[in-house]
Amino acid sequence: MANKKKKSKKVNDRKLQMEENKRLWRELFELVGQIFALHPWEHFQSGNVFALAPQGNEDGVFFDVEHDRLPNTRSLTIYPSRKDYVYFLNAAQGTSREQARQQIEQARCTLFLGAREQLPEQMLSCIKKVGVTFGAGLWPWIEYKPHGCAPVLPDETALRWILDMLGHFRMQLHAIVENKQRVDFAHGEMLLRAYNPSHKVWMNMTAPFVLPPVQPPMPLCTDANQLAVLASCPRSEQVERIEFDFGWLSEPVCDAAGEVPLLPDCFGIHRPHFPSNTCPRALSPRRFPRASILGLV
Repeated sequence: MANKKKKSKKVNDRKLQMEENKRLWRELFELVGQIFALHPWEHFQSGNVFALAPQGNEDGVFFDVEHDRLPNTRSLTIYPSRKDYVYFLNAAQGTSREQARQQIEQARCTLFLGAREQLPEQMLSCIKKVGVTFGAGLWPWIEYKPHGCAPVLPDETALRWILDMLGHFRMQLHAIVENKQRVDFAHGEMLLRAYNPSHKVWMNMTAPFVLPPVQPPMPLCTDANQLAVLASCPRSEQVERIEFDFGWLSEPVCDAAGEVPLLPDCFGIHRPHFPSNTCPRALSPRRFPRASILGLV
């Protein structure tokens, strides 16, 4: 009897979760329609900076409006951090290897608007399950890409975050399109949306676009005992040099069914005079964060 009740509860919980997921998708499509009604692609172009300073997040969130990111589409991309936005700005710079690494490491969420025939099958199936249609007009779809992962459909947590971010972007559009707030994008200004705690209200303000360079993370060992052991090690007489490097696998993998497909981080060690001792390892960022593998904090 207890097992039947437990099974029944799981079924009910799953149904409630599915209904909540559908509700969030419907809310998202409604919000998308409100954004499209303001015709952002007629007023702005890629490189016009829209920034958001979420409460408790000093890094910031950035939005970019693009024409033809895919053929015959309009798109709006949300970059959840300064680092992700810098990757976007530097997309055409650097070597092909650096560009590939940045694409993999970057997190972003892109909202597309195009013909129904352009929709990915997974997104079209999702729209059908939600029970909405966009007729003969343009259809929206979402490409959600977490850090170090292949693009996937957003889960419930991601949907709530996307709704929150797009809600703020809609208010920024409204400030310019409807309220005629002036922003001189061509001369380095951006529209910044931030919370004013004194007045307890969100405000849209014009500000100079200043983006400090993103410093690469520097792993540091702070264990005094470990450092003392390393310092006391004699110089090796057998191995002149050990080389190591980090990289990413280009094909996504899943640790388990239903998980987000990862693009694993690779860590390779090579002893130049002993080729057979090359030691490549593929690391899952979900289970083996880079710093923990190295024993560095």
